[in-house]
Amino acid sequence: MSVRIPTGGPRFAALIALVGLALSAPLDAQVADSTAQAATDLADELDTVVQADLEGTVGTGMVAGLVVAGELDFLQAWGFDAEGGDSLQVTATFAYPGLTEVLVAMTIRALGAGGMVDPTAPLADLVGGVSDGLGRVTLDQLLTHTSGLADDLLPEGAEGDAHLWALDADDFVAAPGEVYSVSRYSYPLAVRVLERVLNMPFPAIATQAVLTPLGMAGSTFDPAVAQQRDLATGYITTQAGRTAAEPVASLQGLPVLYTSTPDVLQLLAAWMSGGIRGSDPLVAGAEEAARIDPSRRLGDGVVVDVEALVPQAWITRFDAGFGTTIHMYPASEAALFVMSNGPLPRNSVLWIRQRVAEAVGDVETTMATEGVPVFRSTEPTRMPTGLDDLDEWHGLYRNGPIQLGLRLVDGQLWYFDGRTDLPLQGVGPATFAYVSQGAAVPLQLVEADGERLVLFAGKAYRWETAEIPAAGG
Repeated sequence: MSVRIPTGGPRFAALIALVGLALSAPLDAQVADSTAQAATDLADELDTVVQADLEGTVGTGMVAGLVVAGELDFLQAWGFDAEGGDSLQVTATFAYPGLTEVLVAMTIRALGAGGMVDPTAPLADLVGGVSDGLGRVTLDQLLTHTSGLADDLLPEGAEGDAHLWALDADDFVAAPGEVYSVSRYSYPLAVRVLERVLNMPFPAIATQAVLTPLGMAGSTFDPAVAQQRDLATGYITTQAGRTAAEPVASLQGLPVLYTSTPDVLQLLAAWMSGGIRGSDPLVAGAEEAARIDPSRRLGDGVVVDVEALVPQAWITRFDAGFGTTIHMYPASEAALFVMSNGPLPRNSVLWIRQRVAEAVGDVETTMATEGVPVFRSTEPTRMPTGLDDLDEWHGLYRNGPIQLGLRLVDGQLWYFDGRTDLPLQGVGPATFAYVSQGAAVPLQLVEADGERLVLFAGKAYRWETAEIPAAGG
């Protein structure tokens, strides 16, 4: 079943009929009539795509919403809130752990602007009692994953708290501020720092700093309160088949936010209009830190530029039984959000994204890069610019419990993933790639603060030893 919310005339009709974003301008009758017919045709097609998608997924329903220049343009629901349940409503409550990370960033930015906390101050100055290594890290570096902390699974509860405060020099892969490297310690640690500085639990801090000012009355950190509202059932796949996910209060060291699609759209509109930038959940890390561009895709023989129609910022998650995706176009102040009570219906999301991208237009993206050729060859490694000698890069590299190896044999550089060796080809400045199942993955060699590092798949790996296990061992 489809539920539509009227949003003030032909605004969404104009959008999906590709009229553009000048939606507040009046349309003459002829254009309005043709636009409305085109919109009806597209809406019928969308319903068909979503219904077919839901039949092939674990979830039972989906909600999609679009906000442009601070105003709601589109909000629609399909399917049911649970197997055999009522129709899913556009205002349905759902668990959204990924949005907690965005709230952490927004809360720190808001408190920083108000002079209540300094995001650029070393943690030693903010809280004290931490190791020398941890004391040099700033909140800004935690938000942008440039702290240099290694990545590992964080225990839940008091054990996780103790682990975070005990982090020391052995838990770093690089000096703070040197490289971009995702760490699951970053945001939980930022939350603990805020709680110590303000002597309040984070849910209360975020509610006062962000949720209440934005009028997000449908959001709560209390799962009991969420269950009293229109809480949809999230689904996961287990050996028993489709299984309902139990509501939880925390996940991966962070409190879980229970929210609604209108509240998410309200937050995204505020994020864009307020110019709050710089947190990793919306893919905007510190520019000065060495990193592989997250938008780079190495395909069939070339590095493919990200198309300009791809959003400037996004975050896609599947947590606590709910699939969610945000696609933002800050230059056009447009934001798309899709939620499903199971893994996201892929075809539906792609269909909506394509229509929104076409309507938004050829926006510039700061994440696109120049394409460079990938040489598919087993010949000796082509030497990328910026490297004179590969001998010193031979060895095993580590980030937390994960290791990777670089093996130099007769002039050919090989990547060791723990089981097999894969040949690398030079594709750019100090950058290599191996080709696997038609897609190549970039790998970059960096020297930072006297350490040899490999940047790979969003993480930095520090040189550990020249001894590499035999392939297949």
